[in-house]
Amino acid sequence: MEEDFAIHTQETIQKIKLYNIPYKWRDSCVSELLDQKQCEESFKFTSIYNCSGFKEIWQNCQFARERRIIGMENLKPVPEEKRRLSY
Repeated sequence: MEEDFAIHTQETIQKIKLYNIPYKWRDSCVSELLDQKQCEESFKFTSIYNCSGFKEIWQNCQFARERRIIGMENLKPVPEEKRRLSY
Protein backbone atom coordinates (compact mmCIF):
# COMPACT_ATOMS: atom_id res chain seq x y z
CA MET A 1 0.00 0.00 0.00
CA GLU A 2 1.18 3.49 -0.81
CA GLU A 3 0.89 4.85 2.72
CA ASP A 4 3.12 2.03 4.01
CA PHE A 5 5.99 3.45 1.97
CA ALA A 6 5.51 7.08 2.97
CA ILE A 7 8.67 8.87 4.04
CA HIS A 8 8.77 9.37 7.79
CA THR A 9 9.87 12.59 9.45
CA GLN A 10 13.23 12.76 11.21
CA GLU A 11 11.45 12.77 14.57
CA THR A 12 9.55 9.60 13.68
CA ILE A 13 12.74 7.90 12.46
CA GLN A 14 14.48 8.76 15.72
CA LYS A 15 11.58 7.32 17.74
CA ILE A 16 11.58 4.16 15.61
CA LYS A 17 15.27 3.69 16.37
CA LEU A 18 14.81 4.56 20.04
CA TYR A 19 12.07 1.98 20.57
CA ASN A 20 13.68 -0.63 18.26
CA ILE A 21 10.57 -1.05 16.12
CA PRO A 22 11.14 -4.03 13.79
CA TYR A 23 10.92 -3.46 10.05
CA LYS A 24 7.74 -5.52 9.70
CA TRP A 25 5.82 -3.03 11.91
CA ARG A 26 7.03 0.11 10.07
CA ASP A 27 3.85 0.52 8.08
CA SER A 28 1.10 3.14 7.99
CA CYS A 29 0.22 2.38 11.65
CA VAL A 30 3.70 3.12 13.02
CA SER A 31 2.59 6.38 14.65
CA GLU A 32 -0.01 4.53 16.73
CA LEU A 33 2.61 1.96 17.71
CA LEU A 34 5.03 4.73 18.73
CA ASP A 35 2.33 6.29 20.91
CA GLN A 36 1.85 2.93 22.61
CA LYS A 37 5.61 2.46 23.17
CA GLN A 38 5.92 5.98 24.53
CA CYS A 39 3.08 5.30 26.98
CA GLU A 40 4.68 2.01 28.03
CA GLU A 41 7.92 3.87 28.74
CA SER A 42 6.12 6.50 30.81
CA PHE A 43 4.21 3.93 32.88
CA LYS A 44 6.72 1.11 33.20
CA PHE A 45 5.02 -0.92 35.91
CA THR A 46 1.38 -0.07 35.22
CA SER A 47 1.48 0.02 31.42
CA ILE A 48 -0.94 -2.90 31.17
CA TYR A 49 -3.64 -0.73 32.70
CA ASN A 50 -2.65 2.74 31.52
CA CYS A 51 -1.75 1.94 27.89
CA SER A 52 -4.43 -0.53 26.89
CA GLY A 53 -6.25 2.20 24.95
CA PHE A 54 -3.16 2.88 22.82
CA LYS A 55 -2.74 -0.83 22.11
CA GLU A 56 -6.37 -1.09 21.06
CA ILE A 57 -6.00 1.91 18.72
CA TRP A 58 -2.93 0.32 17.11
CA GLN A 59 -4.67 -3.05 16.72
CA ASN A 60 -7.70 -1.35 15.11
CA CYS A 61 -5.38 0.47 12.71
CA GLN A 62 -3.69 -2.82 11.75
CA PHE A 63 -7.06 -4.51 11.29
CA ALA A 64 -8.34 -1.69 9.07
CA ARG A 65 -5.10 -1.77 7.05
CA GLU A 66 -5.43 -5.52 6.47
CA ARG A 67 -9.09 -5.12 5.46
CA ARG A 68 -8.07 -2.47 2.89
CA ILE A 69 -5.41 -4.79 1.49
CA ILE A 70 -7.81 -7.74 1.25
CA GLY A 71 -10.51 -5.57 -0.31
CA MET A 72 -8.33 -4.16 -3.07
CA GLU A 73 -9.74 -5.05 -6.45
CA ASN A 74 -6.49 -4.63 -8.33
CA LEU A 75 -4.70 -7.46 -6.55
CA LYS A 76 -3.81 -10.15 -9.04
CA PRO A 77 -2.65 -13.67 -8.26
CA VAL A 78 1.06 -14.26 -8.67
CA PRO A 79 1.85 -16.53 -11.64
CA GLU A 80 3.11 -20.00 -10.82
CA GLU A 81 6.54 -19.42 -12.38
CA LYS A 82 7.14 -16.44 -10.09
CA ARG A 83 6.10 -18.38 -7.02
CA ARG A 84 8.70 -21.05 -7.53
CA LEU A 85 12.16 -20.62 -6.09
CA SER A 86 14.90 -19.91 -8.60
CA TYR A 87 17.34 -22.51 -7.32
